[in-house]
Amino acid sequence: MNEKEIITSWNEAVELYKSNPDDHASIRQARDQLKTVISSYPKQGVSKLCYNVAILSRLLGDNATDLEYLNLCLSKDQHNAIAYYQRGLVQYAMKRYADSAKDFQQCVDSMRQATLIDYAQLGLRCKLYQHEVIYNEAACHLKLGNRKNCMYALLEVKKLIDKDTTKVLHTLDIQTPIESVRNGGNTLEVIVAGEGKLYTPPVSKLNNLAKKNYLGKAKVVSSLQTGDTFSGFVGPKLKALDRVKKVTACIVGAILC
Repeated sequence: MNEKEIITSWNEAVELYKSNPDDHASIRQARDQLKTVISSYPKQGVSKLCYNVAILSRLLGDNATDLEYLNLCLSKDQHNAIAYYQRGLVQYAMKRYADSAKDFQQCVDSMRQATLIDYAQLGLRCKLYQHEVIYNEAACHLKLGNRKNCMYALLEVKKLIDKDTTKVLHTLDIQTPIESVRNGGNTLEVIVAGEGKLYTPPVSKLNNLAKKNYLGKAKVVSSLQTGDTFSGFVGPKLKALDRVKKVTACIVGAILC
């Protein structure tokens, strides 16, 4: 696939899902289309598409494929905070609480002390808040019976909320779960963000699809040697085409990661 084909197929899959977000047949079709694109470019950076397949799989109740493609996503981009967050959620749903806690901690580390990451500029309508990630880590510790680590995480959340001068973080009532755990409570519900949200192709690439032709049109070059009836690409032309293909592959990889 060249860049135009990948962007077109990616966009078609997203639009198909958006037009029928509650229809499992449409979700499955969109997922299969994205998986086809990924399989066509196994060595390139396709982390965004892997993320999309994971999210669509979750909507289908397919936790195994969800986890598989988040693993693949993170193998392409090891600093993808939102992917660690989503993997933490699916691990929690699969009752793998220790692995879930590790993913939420890795998510916090990948945020690099940022209290908020807004992924809108990258094509994903999702905001990732550090205090919500740590809250989910607390929920994992409680499931594991580690009340000390759970309380420590909850108090970290409280510190972040108390330091927030914008009052944006104050929508989370942290005092109630703190008191509940102190009094022997055993239940904390994880916070889910980005549910059903997919990465969309760059708008600039969509707008320019009709204007660009990265490979150009192949031209047949007749042999210049007398008596040679061969028509095709002569040596220099073949080398030039090979260079164009390599440049195209690099461009495609940069867009998808």
